[in-house]
Amino acid sequence: MLDGSIAAQILWGGAYEGFKERPVIAKQLAVNVCQYMFQDRYEDIKVFESYRPWTDWFYDVAWDVTWMVLDSRERKMWFICATDTD
Repeated sequence: MLDGSIAAQILWGGAYEGFKERPVIAKQLAVNVCQYMFQDRYEDIKVFESYRPWTDWFYDVAWDVTWMVLDSRERKMWFICATDTD
């Protein structure tokens, strides 16, 4: 699920730092992101995930990630991108 994928990225950290808190904190942060976007309406959501650097904005190293979240009820699209470099 999306919250688990976001939590995993938070835990992994970036080029030089990992997440310094307990894993449950990363999971709660990710749950909070999902709650903000679509509450508990998982049935209305489609998530697409990519680790490819599909635009020059990404640094094309190990930390590129994109999530596209489609909310069919609210007719919204959420687009979350993250990258880092060393």
